[in-house]
Amino acid sequence: MRSAWNGIALLVLSHLAFANVSSALAQAGSIGGSIGKQDKSISGSEEADRPRAVPHPKRPAAAIDINGIWGSNIGSDYQITQTGNTFRWVVVHGAQRETATGTMDGSNVSASWSGTNGSGSASGVIVVVGGLKKIEWSNGAVFLKR
Repeated sequence: MRSAWNGIALLVLSHLAFANVSSALAQAGSIGGSIGKQDKSISGSEEADRPRAVPHPKRPAAAIDINGIWGSNIGSDYQITQTGNTFRWVVVHGAQRETATGTMDGSNVSASWSGTNGSGSASGVIVVVGGLKKIEWSNGAVFLKR
C-alpha cells in the first residue's frame, strides 16, 4: 500500500512540476503585446470592420496671382496671363520671341516654352516677400514682378 501512495504522490508532484514549467515556458521572454488578429471569434469569423475616416482628395493649393509684366535676369520682359492654376506668357520686350504655357500648385510652378532661341521647360518657386514677387526657375532664370 505504501508503494501505491508513493506512486500517487510522485504523480501529483510531477503534474504540479510540469504545470509550473509549462506556465513558465509560456511566459519566458514575454514582454507583453499580442500576435495575430485580435478581433476573431472561435468560429474563425472576424468582427465587422470598424468605421474608418474617409480620406479627402487633396485639393490644389490656392493660386497666387501672377498676372502682369515680369522682368527677368536674362534681359526679357514677359506678359503673364493667369487663369486659375494655369498661365501663359509672351515675351513683350527683348531680343527673342517666345510663348509658354504653365501650371501652378500653390507656390510651385512649371512651364514649357518655345521661341526663336529654341524650346525648353523648367520648374520654379514663387517667392513673395512683402509686396515683392519673384519666380526662381530651376534653369537659373529669375522673373521679378514689375
